[in-house]
Amino acid sequence: MYPYNIDLTKEEYTEYPEWDLAAESLQPQYSNPLSFNQTNSIILFSPVVLSSLSSGEKKIVGMVLLVLPVKPLLDTFEQIVIGQSGGYLITDDNARIVNSNHKISDFYNLFREPPAGSSIENIREVILEGKRGFATFYIGKKEHFFSFSPVTSVNWSFILHGIYSEFN
Repeated sequence: MYPYNIDLTKEEYTEYPEWDLAAESLQPQYSNPLSFNQTNSIILFSPVVLSSLSSGEKKIVGMVLLVLPVKPLLDTFEQIVIGQSGGYLITDDNARIVNSNHKISDFYNLFREPPAGSSIENIREVILEGKRGFATFYIGKKEHFFSFSPVTSVNWSFILHGIYSEFN
């Protein structure tokens, strides 16, 4: 383990569902972002698989784990400027906001719990389906936009938001 951190050895990694998924599929699996060792991180579970030369049977002999702190990546995103009032959102597959530099706090609530049948609710559902696209909607009399794309490796979506008139 490099750099060595004693706290990482105390964690019970077999309790994460990704451990089982990696063991069953014999393929690497990423955790959702989680609070780990007092930082927001992603854990990569990668099985070490040996294949028998005679039978071809595959057997897991170990698991390599990488704890990837998210903060350095998110710090880079803080520099994104979308017009005068826009920003970005990173959401998980449950529409929880993982990170944002958005300046309109009411917007968080509107995205998390959009009014039933609203265009924001429809757009949010498309985002949660892991699709990419561009959509406009109104908040009051102002036309806003979302430009969105999935980050499939971690089941996130990256969303840019702004007021349309600032660009049109």
